[in-house]
Amino acid sequence: MKILSLTIKDDLRREVRSVAFKPSGASFVFGDVQDPAASRKTSNSLGKTLLFSLVDSVYGAKGNRETSKKALAGFSISSVIEAKGAKHTVEKTLGTPSKISLDGRAMNLESYKEYLGIDRGISSKFIHLSNRPSVWSDRSTPSWSDYAAILRILGLGRMPDLVKTIYLEQDKLKLSSSQCRQAMEDAESTPNKFEEDRFLNDKAIESLEKEISKTTADAKNLKISKESADVQAEFESLNEKLREKQGEISRLAQQKAKLSSYVEGVASSKMTPADIERIYKEANIELPGLVKKRIEDVDAFFASVVADRRWSIEKRIEEIDADTLRLSGEAKAIGAKLDSCGKVLSTNEAYQTAMEILGKASAELQDAKFKKGQFQSIVSLQSKAETLERSVKANLAALSEEKGRYEGKIDEYRNWVFEKISKVYENKVRGTFVIQIAGERAIKRSRPISMDMTMTRDAGEGISAAKRLIFDYLLFHASSDFEMCVEDSSCFNGIDPRQVDSLALMADEIASSEGKQAFIGLNKYQLLSGETIAKIKGESVLVLSEDDLLLRREF
Repeated sequence: MKILSLTIKDDLRREVRSVAFKPSGASFVFGDVQDPAASRKTSNSLGKTLLFSLVDSVYGAKGNRETSKKALAGFSISSVIEAKGAKHTVEKTLGTPSKISLDGRAMNLESYKEYLGIDRGISSKFIHLSNRPSVWSDRSTPSWSDYAAILRILGLGRMPDLVKTIYLEQDKLKLSSSQCRQAMEDAESTPNKFEEDRFLNDKAIESLEKEISKTTADAKNLKISKESADVQAEFESLNEKLREKQGEISRLAQQKAKLSSYVEGVASSKMTPADIERIYKEANIELPGLVKKRIEDVDAFFASVVADRRWSIEKRIEEIDADTLRLSGEAKAIGAKLDSCGKVLSTNEAYQTAMEILGKASAELQDAKFKKGQFQSIVSLQSKAETLERSVKANLAALSEEKGRYEGKIDEYRNWVFEKISKVYENKVRGTFVIQIAGERAIKRSRPISMDMTMTRDAGEGISAAKRLIFDYLLFHASSDFEMCVEDSSCFNGIDPRQVDSLALMADEIASSEGKQAFIGLNKYQLLSGETIAKIKGESVLVLSEDDLLLRREF
């Protein structure tokens, strides 16, 4: 996909600016700034960044701080693009990031990107509207998606998918290991003592279960006094009776609930003849008088039947309330007798001791079984972590093997970067591009892949900015699917003007020789050579200055 032109219209649909871009080579947007130090006369006020932001929106961006300014409310763009072997017209109103029009057909942004095959994860690696903290990403710490996008652009086979898989597995491994450590702390154990603690806890459970079984048997065979024996028998009988009474009360309560629900349903669902007549009127159907009379007769008959049924149900509910009250009184009396029996039984020291032993052992058993559950959870987490670790190691080996398959192509990229760095710095600085795979021992501490651009003078803002640009040019050169790159003037900030001259012309050279588009923003004061300034200004698709802003006014 290429952008051939872009027209900006104001809120009254009047054309403000139209720019034709080169189908191949660098489309320079030149800031002919005469007084860069003056307030509000800086390169940022000319409109280069806004123009490139609009180009970005044609490539599927939702919008940014530039395109969302209040002063641009109602503004729109119209762009001619070349895609899928034909020319198309793209139209978009600023401030509506999710809507866009292609050849007059309105669609949402996702459909637009899908139709044109735009992958923002890839395109973002070619569109730079400001300096960034890292060579590899707009974030200070690159994510797996950054590395995967770079590897995909470089055409390195399965490496992008393997990097993604390993990253995600490492995240799961880290979480599982963290959960395991926390579970270990909760169980008051340590990795060195875990197996010992687990074994001893299992033995404690065996011992407690035996103790409880023996104490229970002893209590049943306990020789107690005749009086206590009689009381114990009565205690068991009363317990059984109390359960029966409670069961009857529960059944009566359920029966009452069902009957009450029926009564309420009848009251709420009654439909009168007037209701029926109103329904027919709403349907524009007039009921004959005879039909109305029959409806009234039927209604009266059913009203009589329902009334009889409701009376009998309400009578039954009254009986249930009386039975429930009686049973509750009987249960209360049984409960009082049970309390009395319990007091007698508790005076038997042997029986009481057995009950105390049972209570203590049961509590200890419950604690031991809870801890056993904790230990089982730890074992499960350890097993999960071990499985993940094996998978990470296997995928790391596959990643290393895949890198080996593409070592020839990686060498080409190393040499390409070396040549470009040498050219920009006239052989005074040397450098190259390196991809490294982490070793198996580092899987818990290091990510699977690292990239570096080494330079012999690897310090200072200018060197860092130059590294970012040269890497961008490497991706631009390597890409077989994406045919453009954007570098706003801020991407050249801090670089020595001698190197800016070389980098600007290098972008034009790559784009021209490979039939791709480069959109390069530069300010006059960023360049050094008068010859280079004249060339770039003369070949620019747009020259802006303090007297000729993008929108022909400040915004």
